[in-house]
Amino acid sequence: MRAIEFQKVSKEGRDVSLKGVSFAAQSGEVTCLTGPPGSGKGTVVSIIAGLTTIDGGRVRVLGVDPFSSLQLSRSCAFVSGRYSLPSNLYLDDMLVHASKLYGFTRDDAREALRLLDLWNERHVRISRIPSHKVEIAKFLLPICRRPELMIVDCMDKALDPSQLSFIYSCLADIVRNKSSTLFITTSDRRSVEDFANSFVRIQDGCVKSGLSLSEGAVRSGSRLRLRVSDVVLASRVLNAVGVEGGSILIREPPDGISSAIALLEGSGVRIKSIERVGEEFSVGEDENTSAS
Repeated sequence: MRAIEFQKVSKEGRDVSLKGVSFAAQSGEVTCLTGPPGSGKGTVVSIIAGLTTIDGGRVRVLGVDPFSSLQLSRSCAFVSGRYSLPSNLYLDDMLVHASKLYGFTRDDAREALRLLDLWNERHVRISRIPSHKVEIAKFLLPICRRPELMIVDCMDKALDPSQLSFIYSCLADIVRNKSSTLFITTSDRRSVEDFANSFVRIQDGCVKSGLSLSEGAVRSGSRLRLRVSDVVLASRVLNAVGVEGGSILIREPPDGISSAIALLEGSGVRIKSIERVGEEFSVGEDENTSAS
């Protein structure tokens, strides 16, 4: 079954117009819509949410027309870097009100708060919570509700790569365990490459490609584990897809590892070892030397 289906969808817009966009997101999978800023990702999400009508084509979300169904709001959860949580609420009060609307339990809320490391902030007004934790708090409701469809829009600017990697791993677990569907939009696909089943690329309002990871879009051994002197700085410089102790995980750059080394060393980060994940290949030096 297709959780989201676009068939030759067109929409005239002020900044970008959709021109015959066609793609599908399969139920029980993680699909990523990727493309540069202004490519049309926001318009696609707005159509899926039923907030923007189309000029032509056909759209189905969970099998129904999103512009005529009043039930989709109960079956979908929406998280966006474009919108803010109400600043005067407390997290605990927000979850109490939402539980009455969506039917999850207090135990579900407690589990989500602990999972996202927000337990100590549950009685704090949202306006007084650190900004990165407010962005993480946006994922409380999807994790509590576990809906049929979760939509995450444009969060790559709100959270750093390690935070996104953790969040996406939590949501991917929900997809695996409940046969939910996760649809993510991002300008940088590296943050979701370890979790996505397929990618759809959009540019200038047109779908350029659709790649399925099961078809070999990501080859074995294309990840690198770098042991570095400064994990936090290194993860920001290279947009790491994960952090493991004193190491970061990155996708191998198209122009080779030498470009990544140059970026790190130019930022003052010393590389202690490099390992290609999934292959019996490693290049390492002791902790007193630097990779060259």
